[in-house]
Amino acid sequence: MLKLEELKQWLEDIRNIVIDLNICLQNSERLTEDKYNFEKSIKEHGFFQLHWHQLRFISVIQLCKLLSDRPNEKRSFLNLCKRLETPNYDPDLLDLFSKNPNNHHDLVKSKFDVISLTTWVKAEIDKQKGLIDKIISARNQVYAHKDPVANVSQIKLSEIRELVDLASNIFNTINFKFFFSQTYLKMLDSWSIDYVLWYMNEVRALDEERRTSRINKIK
Repeated sequence: MLKLEELKQWLEDIRNIVIDLNICLQNSERLTEDKYNFEKSIKEHGFFQLHWHQLRFISVIQLCKLLSDRPNEKRSFLNLCKRLETPNYDPDLLDLFSKNPNNHHDLVKSKFDVISLTTWVKAEIDKQKGLIDKIISARNQVYAHKDPVANVSQIKLSEIRELVDLASNIFNTINFKFFFSQTYLKMLDSWSIDYVLWYMNEVRALDEERRTSRINKIK
């Protein structure tokens, strides 16, 4: 039997992973830009090289948690679909269905609506099966387990964006259809690396100004 509180916990856990993925993606994309005068040389520091690889590591691991079809991925969308397709729901979940407005056709109001939703989720994931398999291979051979003879194609940032967008859309669609709620994932400034780069650029600019001033005094 699927309980309302279990479904809420599923979606809260997935929400945290999706937010994590969007932070990693946005910071990765930000690191490909040079907005400030000294930024290029700042990013040559080893810390940023490591940070770039850590962002990629987190992205691959978290995407596999959501998009893999392995039974042991406890928070994957496909395993959530299996739970949603269970024959029985608790009274609280059935009550949620009955309280969802009848005039809002996008909300889940019956088992038929649930099956329609899980069918859509599985179809969306299947559309990206080739790319998902590529990410899973990278996780298995490079990121989670180091295979000395790994044969994995390089994962492009654009491919990670495709899968992060997929995961974000699936999560928000499920959450909306059950709870009339979505998470806006484009305003994550509190976790942006842009502030770090801006601040370091300001410090570098101040250092350069002081250095120039000392040289001028010597002259």
